[in-house]
Amino acid sequence: MSEPIEDIIRKLALQNAVFFKGKANPKAIVGKILGQYPEYRAKVAEITETINGIVEDVNAMGFDAQKAELEKADPSMLKKEKKERVYELPDLEDVEQGKTVMRIAPGPSGPLHIGHTRVSVLNDEYTKRYEGKLILRFEDTNPEKIDPDAYDLEYFVHFERDGNGNVTAISGNMAHINELSSQILNMVIESTDTDPMIVKIPLGSLLGSNLLMGKGPDVSVEISMLTSSRVDFKSKVEACGINQTNYRLYLEVVIDVDVLIPWGTESATVLTEVLVADTVIVGKVPETYFNVEK
Repeated sequence: MSEPIEDIIRKLALQNAVFFKGKANPKAIVGKILGQYPEYRAKVAEITETINGIVEDVNAMGFDAQKAELEKADPSMLKKEKKERVYELPDLEDVEQGKTVMRIAPGPSGPLHIGHTRVSVLNDEYTKRYEGKLILRFEDTNPEKIDPDAYDLEYFVHFERDGNGNVTAISGNMAHINELSSQILNMVIESTDTDPMIVKIPLGSLLGSNLLMGKGPDVSVEISMLTSSRVDFKSKVEACGINQTNYRLYLEVVIDVDVLIPWGTESATVLTEVLVADTVIVGKVPETYFNVEK
């Protein structure tokens, strides 16, 4: 990348401002930068701070000044492209109905992740389309390539123990945690559709009248969705007995969605929490135990 990232951010901010009545949305810029330049996904906090500063400066300008600067920097960015997407799998070549055989063979050399699900769904959809067979086989013929620790809680966390084997501390394996976070964040960014949509709404519904609801000619309305995503790991420790501790590791996926419509903006946050690991740590039974009721 020869062009400084600050210049790229500024042009994107100017374009976003010109398209949306002079006010750029920093979340939209974050999504574009992380999508086009994946090397910055490991520096989300830093790049977000840079984007917020540039967007603030752009939003302080007048609309005419924004448009003039963008036209001087890159006139092609003033053209708003409308893409029509067709969500359909392409046909396979030289396929005979009822004769296809699809095969999924996940290798158990590490933990299964969302990428395996994507491959499984694609194979299943083609199997249904061509009325064929789907074979699922777990490759276990190369034991030297299998990472047994990948299926253990200690793939993500490390338990420090004393000489007697008692757990004294818990620390996260940030390399493995960041690797899984990056994989999931990449898939979320790729699957998030930010292209404008055209929907038809009856005129009566737009007027807000109960008597005219659903009536009148359809009016085409453009709706744009701006998204930003982040993935965090969270842990929770709870006592569950006089000598037992429950340790849980969660994966939290947060997607901020801004829906832009001609007469306003609606914002929402979608939070998905997935339990990655759950274990009970057993310690010594205390010689003395007091239970004081409140």
